[in-house]
Amino acid sequence: MKFPPGLGETDSIVNLDEDIGRMVGGKGPVSPQKRYAEMLRMARGLTGGKTFLPKGVFRFQNHEQSNTWEMEQILKRAKR
Repeated sequence: MKFPPGLGETDSIVNLDEDIGRMVGGKGPVSPQKRYAEMLRMARGLTGGKTFLPKGVFRFQNHEQSNTWEMEQILKRAKR
């Protein structure tokens, strides 16, 4: 059987003695500290290092008031 140029019976032969070199996609396990540091660096890059809530202690009578206040603070910072 005749194959077109570049294709043939020898294309499927694997040389087991050949050094493969680098492996693609195999990075290995990453420590939780490194993952957290990467996540923190990404978050600071997205927000410019600013938080969306003012510092301090805030007390609310229920979760609904807390959620409303938090959303107002987020929207106020987003408008800037």
